[in-house]
Amino acid sequence: MSSQVDSSTSVRAELNRPAMIESFRNRPESETGWDRVKEMWTLRNKYPAPEMEVVATAAKCGFGLGMAYGVLHLWQPSADTFNRRNKEMKFQNPKDYWRKNLDFRMGTSLNFGLRLGLRVGLFSGLYVAVLMTSSMYANEITVVGYAASGAATGAFYQAKVGPRGAIVGCILGGVLGAFGGLVTKALMATSKTDLATIRFELHKTRYDLWEQDRELRVRRMTDDMIEEAKEELKQTETNSG
Repeated sequence: MSSQVDSSTSVRAELNRPAMIESFRNRPESETGWDRVKEMWTLRNKYPAPEMEVVATAAKCGFGLGMAYGVLHLWQPSADTFNRRNKEMKFQNPKDYWRKNLDFRMGTSLNFGLRLGLRVGLFSGLYVAVLMTSSMYANEITVVGYAASGAATGAFYQAKVGPRGAIVGCILGGVLGAFGGLVTKALMATSKTDLATIRFELHKTRYDLWEQDRELRVRRMTDDMIEEAKEELKQTETNSG
């Protein structure tokens, strides 16, 4: 049932694609960058914003890839470690040897994979979170945003070395991030893609909520115009009196 609703919502969103993209691209003058950042970090109907779902997905992918790499990377070395530590030990039979060998390899590899996965997941999540936050604030994807993301994650990655390592990581991460930003901007220019288009793709399954937000923005703009008109009328009456 949920998939059918999402499909129907996406179809209606596609029919209004130009208007939605234009709405994401040209925001009201009264809206600030911090308003968009707050919108990104605020739950709506108990659901995170689509931009935050991107951050969560990046963190999950980073965790999965990091854990898989850690387990595979340490699988054979852990067997060698087991044999080296137990070369003087006598086992009851080959089955007992392989069982203890496998237990040691699984425990060691999973422990290393879990720690590496958590680290890569935090690294990936932090990078995308800073990038999305800076993009929402500027209402566009910028090279500065990529540099800031690289600097933050570089400092985080090298924090264990100490303050000096964090500074070096920050500088190197910022440089690499800026380079990645330049490449991304070039690719986006080639494909004629911008943040508004990306946000449309993220939000189109929530077209109903987008409609509610649009109506709320229109209502607020109308109220502001009415208030300004009232103030001007009062001012005119005061001057004429």
